[in-house]
Amino acid sequence: MTAEPEATHMGESESARSGRTADDVDVYLYMYDLTGQRAKYLAPLLGVQCEAIWHTAIVVYDLEIMYGGDVLAFAPGESPFGAAMRIEFLGCSTVERADLLAYVSDELSPRFRVDNYDVFTNNCNHFTSALCEFLLGKPLDVSILQQPEQLMNAPV
Repeated sequence: MTAEPEATHMGESESARSGRTADDVDVYLYMYDLTGQRAKYLAPLLGVQCEAIWHTAIVVYDLEIMYGGDVLAFAPGESPFGAAMRIEFLGCSTVERADLLAYVSDELSPRFRVDNYDVFTNNCNHFTSALCEFLLGKPLDVSILQQPEQLMNAPV
């Protein structure tokens, strides 16, 4: 039995108070557990606290954009990872769709290729963080970015 993804959405009154305009677009973080929800059983064996081993993607403009060897885009929820374990509202962006697609193509695609994947410095979560910074001016939470290091330094 799979759990329904948790979603945090911004209410209309919250949007109005934030000064949001009609041109703003919502940005969501989709989080997938690479262990298939087995991390909670593995964590005690590794000696670390770990809810999941995260693969992340950004959803904006009805596109789920991620790094999985190459930069990929899907309809939200249609990626090979299936339903997200967690969905978090990150904020609103004023970046236009054409500018987003150009940034992904010109800046991110050359940096995030299958031949330069590195679990510590250039993985899916680093891609998501770079895209988050472009769209919202803030990186992905450091706890997600440091997860591979935390697991490698576990006192097994």
